[in-house]
This record gives sequence, structure tokens and C-alpha cells, in this order.
Amino acid sequence: MRTVRSFACERREADRFEHKLGDTLRMNRKKWVRSIIWVWIAIAYMGYSWNTEFCDNAILVAVLYDDYRGPNQISSLPVATRRKFICKSSHNVFNAFTALIFAFSRAGMKQPNTLNIGYVMTGLMECVGASRKVFEYMLRDPEIANDGKREPPLEGQIKFENVYFTYPSRPNNIVLKGLDLTIRAGQTTALVGPSGGGKSSIVALIQHFYEPDKGTITIDGVNVKDISHMYYHHKVAMVAQEPVLYNGSVRYNI
Repeated sequence: MRTVRSFACERREADRFEHKLGDTLRMNRKKWVRSIIWVWIAIAYMGYSWNTEFCDNAILVAVLYDDYRGPNQISSLPVATRRKFICKSSHNVFNAFTALIFAFSRAGMKQPNTLNIGYVMTGLMECVGASRKVFEYMLRDPEIANDGKREPPLEGQIKFENVYFTYPSRPNNIVLKGLDLTIRAGQTTALVGPSGGGKSSIVALIQHFYEPDKGTITIDGVNVKDISHMYYHHKVAMVAQEPVLYNGSVRYNI
């Protein structure tokens, strides 16, 4: 995530991920549509009558199909709406299978269909439970806002003024205490010190991966948090201490 954020590529990677999810979804839809068609043919061949309950419950199952939305669309909804969507989807899973069991019973198809539905129901509810954790992450509000709007011309003078910083996971360990630092534009600057001295933390703060607990960090007199995230990271290049290689070609990684 740090590599993606340092290049302001969050949206691009999210779109790429959703595209891959869409491919998987399309393949699964084709598989299940074919399965449903064969089930209907088998039911018709064996002489089972179509009744109102069965058709209504088939529509109820279709709600699960219709409710799918990509990660970007879900995350763009208001928090209250997202919670309603999650609860509605989970509720529909239970209702749909309960209704189908009832429909099969009315049609005289209790065995082995009811047993098979029970197995599917168990597996599906496990998936719903696991997906809740995913939605919890999607519902989180970011701790660091990327709502800066300014796009000033940058020469590159970096200034730390009375900066205090602790990592959120270690609030009692003060990494930077009253740091004052000025790095002039065009100047090569090396940060030297023992492990844990705050060198990587200074770079992370310049990249706006974290917010200082106190003090200000400015680029050419403009607070880093006021600069547009996309604009800023297109102007700043970083080679990480531990570079990450993605599963792809050399060209894609470059």
C-alpha cells in the first residue's frame, strides 16, 4: 500500500482489482446460469408443476444476483447506506434459501434437494460471515485525510518546525521530539543515525504517510496536508528502502 500511495495510484489499482473481480463474477454467473437451466429442464422433464411460490422464490434468489456492486461503488456510498446494504444482502441469503426449501417441499422435492440446499446454505453463510470482515475495512474512515486542494509550483525546500511524532501502534514511544529541519531545494541531504533514530519516519512524514502529532511540515512554505495528494505524489519521486516487485512484467513494475 505504501508503494501504491507514494505514486498516487490508489484509484488505478482499485479499478484494476475490480476489473479482475468482474472477470471472476462473469465466469461464475455463466456457470450458475447453466446450472439453473439444467435444473429447470430436469424439473420439467420429471413432471414437477410450476407453482406461484416457486417462481416468487426464484425472484427472491435473483435479489442476491442483483445486489452485487463492485468495491468502488460500495465504498462510494454513505456509511449508513453501506451498512444497510450489508445487512440487506445477508438477510436476503437466509430468506432466499428458506423460501427455496419451502418451495421444494411444496413441489414434493424434499429429498435430496433439501439436503443439498442445506449444504450450500452452510457454505454460503460462512462466506457471508467472512465477507463481513472485508466490509468492516471498507467502512473505515481514513485516519489521514487526502483532501488537500492546492497545487503550488514546487521548487523543493522542505521544512520541519517543532515536529513531534509517534506511530499510532506505539503511542508511548516518541520517535521525533521537537524536530527543526530545513532541506534546501537542489541540495543533497543524507540522514545518518542509529536504527530507530527516526530517519525513515522523516521520509514517511515528507511523503504524508502520517500526520505529525505536533508541529508543521511544509514544502516551499505550503503545509504538506494542504497540497493535492495526486499532484504532490506526481512531483515527488521515492525509491523505497525495500522495493516491492509486483506480479507482472518488468515494464509494468517500472
